[in-house]
Amino acid sequence: MYVDTTDGHRTGPLPAFTIPGVGTIPPGGNIDAKVDTKQFTATLMGGYRVIDTPQFTLDALGGARIWHLSNNVNLPGALVQ
Repeated sequence: MYVDTTDGHRTGPLPAFTIPGVGTIPPGGNIDAKVDTKQFTATLMGGYRVIDTPQFTLDALGGARIWHLSNNVNLPGALVQ
C-alpha cells in the first residue's frame, strides 16, 4: 500500500511577535505552510498446515512487514513592508 498526501495553507498578515533569542518580528508578515506525507506498507506472509487430523489441526505461520512513513513540513515566511 502506498499513500501520498499533501496539504497547504497560507496565513497573514501577522501581528508583531517576539521570538526568544531572535528578537521582535514586525507586523505584516505572511506564512505559507505545506505538509507532504508519504507512507509505504508491504506484508509478506506464509503458512503451512503441519498436522491435519479430524480431531486436531496445527498450522505454522510466519511473515514480515515493512512500514515506512515520512513527513516533510515547510514553513516559509515573508515580511511584507
